[in-house]
Amino acid sequence: MDERHGHDERPEWTRAERSAAWDRIGWLLEDMGAVGQTIGKRSLNTWASASQRLKQDKYAADEMSADLLSAFVTALENASDAWSLVAGIPERLNVAVGIPTAFALLTRAATGDTFGLAPPVTIRGPARSGDDLPEQAEIALRGPSKDAADQLLSVLVVRRDGASYVLESSDAPTDLTVGLYQGLIYFVHLDRPLAHLDVVVVDHKPSK
Repeated sequence: MDERHGHDERPEWTRAERSAAWDRIGWLLEDMGAVGQTIGKRSLNTWASASQRLKQDKYAADEMSADLLSAFVTALENASDAWSLVAGIPERLNVAVGIPTAFALLTRAATGDTFGLAPPVTIRGPARSGDDLPEQAEIALRGPSKDAADQLLSVLVVRRDGASYVLESSDAPTDLTVGLYQGLIYFVHLDRPLAHLDVVVVDHKPSK
């Protein structure tokens, strides 16, 4: 405040700056509600499972150990969610971040008729998305040709497994094009990538 002239010389925020500030506050409150629901649901499920065992006539030491371990894991997951909420960047902001790379190798033996199934690859899901996560993630892929990429896409799937996703092959294909395929695993409704994808197809069977 300039007492000589009687006015505040601090610069005023623009309308865009005011909106951005309140947007962040709103996002934080919304995320707090979502995280609170997730923590409450997780804790309730853990207690419900333990209470079912307690109602039985016998409550063995192994069952008690399993319930205590479940409660400990729940407490760790709750603490992790709470910390991510406080320390994380609001996920609605377009912030450049590093994402993991999922790798799959599909091979066919010299005497085989089909390519082997790709070993499952677990990919950690995005933080604080809760029940909004889709059951499957999308895959965009490019390879030696569009037809070759489409053929490989027909046997790859990225399915939800709790708070993570699993990349795996849904079938053992008989006809794939040898080469390197690269792409992206992403979510449509969340407008964000989940992981880079590298796939190598190797065929040891002699060509006719």
